[in-house]
Amino acid sequence: SADGNAAGMTSEVLDDYEEGTWTATMNTAIPETDTGTYVKIGRLVHAEVTIFPSVNVTFSQVSGLPFTPTNFANAHYGVNKFIDNVDVDGLPLRLYVDGAGTTLAFQRDKLDDADTASVSVSTHATVAGRMRISVSYYTDA
Repeated sequence: SADGNAAGMTSEVLDDYEEGTWTATMNTAIPETDTGTYVKIGRLVHAEVTIFPSVNVTFSQVSGLPFTPTNFANAHYGVNKFIDNVDVDGLPLRLYVDGAGTTLAFQRDKLDDADTASVSVSTHATVAGRMRISVSYYTDA
């Protein structure tokens, strides 16, 4: 037992821990895949992947998360850690986790949230891209 239990504590038993790999698939004309890793502790999933889209491709989603996220309305969990040779039209991006499936969608990141439409990202015409994605989300699985 841990010292100093929180007032709302209902359990202190760790009964679900898992590590593994997952296949990230970009929605390019010819689907491209890369392998990532994940850790699941209880309901919390942390997944990471470095995707390497080919030269001159456009995509707006990465699918294949290891677990279906809990369906929270308008929940944005994703973090882009690193982007190299990927054109985002100078816009900051955020990743939206689809609570109904296992997909990450790229969206514009504007302070006023007036324009959160999905956007496509493109690689350069002569150089392949690289994007490091790290995401944490809750699941009911």
